[in-house]
Amino acid sequence: MRARITVRLVFASVQSFIAFSALVLALLLNFNLFGIQSLFDIPDRAIAFYVTMLVVFGVTFLISGFFLVYEWWEKL
Repeated sequence: MRARITVRLVFASVQSFIAFSALVLALLLNFNLFGIQSLFDIPDRAIAFYVTMLVVFGVTFLISGFFLVYEWWEKL
């Protein structure tokens, strides 16, 4: 039982890290910080699509990760 709770916390932490990374990448793409648009060779007309997808996946993963952490917290 204890191992399953630990695995749940590790999975939630990794999922939250991926979500934050996706959201940061969306910000970098949207504001073209550090020339990231030219680095990835993304056309201007596709930026809105990529930013929207990154925000949707980032928020979804972040909410899911927080629910896993909350469930872990309740099991303590």
